[in-house]
Amino acid sequence: MSQTPHDGDQPDWVAPATPGWEQPSQVPDPTQVPVSPGTQQTSPGWGQPAAPPTWGQAFPPADAPQGPPTAVPSYGGPPAGWRPPTVQPGIVPLRPLSVGEILDGGVKSIRFNPQVMFGLSATIVAIAIIVSTLVGHYLAGFVGSDFSALDPLGEEFSGSGAALTLDMYATEFIAELLFVVVTPILTGLLITAVSQAVLGRKVSISQVSRSSRVWWVLGFTLLYALAVLLALAVLSVPVVLLSTHDHIEFAVLLALVELISVSVALIWLAVRTLLVPPALMLEGGGFWSTIRRAWRLTHGSFWRLLGIYLLVSLIVGTIASLISFPGSIVAGLLGAIGVGWAALLVNALNLTIIMTITTTYTAAAVALLYIDVRMRREGLDIELAQSAAGAL
Repeated sequence: MSQTPHDGDQPDWVAPATPGWEQPSQVPDPTQVPVSPGTQQTSPGWGQPAAPPTWGQAFPPADAPQGPPTAVPSYGGPPAGWRPPTVQPGIVPLRPLSVGEILDGGVKSIRFNPQVMFGLSATIVAIAIIVSTLVGHYLAGFVGSDFSALDPLGEEFSGSGAALTLDMYATEFIAELLFVVVTPILTGLLITAVSQAVLGRKVSISQVSRSSRVWWVLGFTLLYALAVLLALAVLSVPVVLLSTHDHIEFAVLLALVELISVSVALIWLAVRTLLVPPALMLEGGGFWSTIRRAWRLTHGSFWRLLGIYLLVSLIVGTIASLISFPGSIVAGLLGAIGVGWAALLVNALNLTIIMTITTTYTAAAVALLYIDVRMRREGLDIELAQSAAGAL
């Protein structure tokens, strides 16, 4: 029977950065990593690496005085090359993950809890698409009325193919604006579900939506977008000044240099802040302290995070293209035969499917990247194994 987390904002497998956190119960489990006698195994705090297991007594140095030979019991330690068995209570093994396991884990998280991963995602995305379609249709009609007044042939702009194209573009534009808000909220909720799936626990939609820390993810996203827009505005000032003073050549050269520099900076900044959403959702620290901690977690893992995230983006981009191409053809054919409402419906359905799949899989991959980095750097796999054993 699957286990559900305790009521509250935080999943119980993550140790908040506050005193008084209740340690997971120490239940003997043959799959646990053995430790030497007299060593107390505790769950490491946030940012503190777990103590590695020790096997028996250390061998004496080669130049140490030789005493009388002593008999070594056959049970004194594990055989040569022995490794503790991998614990896997959920969708991925509790050890540092390979690239394939992260990519496969994203799919497994969807299959493990489709009600939340797909059901919740599809519901939120569908609401956003419906709103964007209605608003986009209104804006397209408003703009189309201006075009029809300028039409020398006196034809109705709203009945032409151009009107349908404008309608679709307006819908997609409004959808992009809405998803600036919707995507971080949905990502935060899905990260909570993935973190529980790692321990083999299913959570319901009501349990996932109970976390108030999702608003921190939204706040960080909006602050990030605002900072980028302000930086771009500042950088555009010298280009505009050079253009207004008839220094077109220098303006173009400066614009190219800034474009390359900004592109590199945005990629670097995106990777360094990639783990902020899962850290905000799964840790118990304050807003700015958690952001600083997530920033430090990416140190030394930049190229690995960049490579895996680019691979995830390539996968979701390919899936989105494969889905959008036939949908666009069907919408175009319906528009050509004069069934504009059906074309808009197909376009909205197309956008809903694409955004649901891409957002869900990307959120799952980012959550697994966060867990993988912490297992590599802080021994989180031992803590998770203890938590999983305590739930048995």
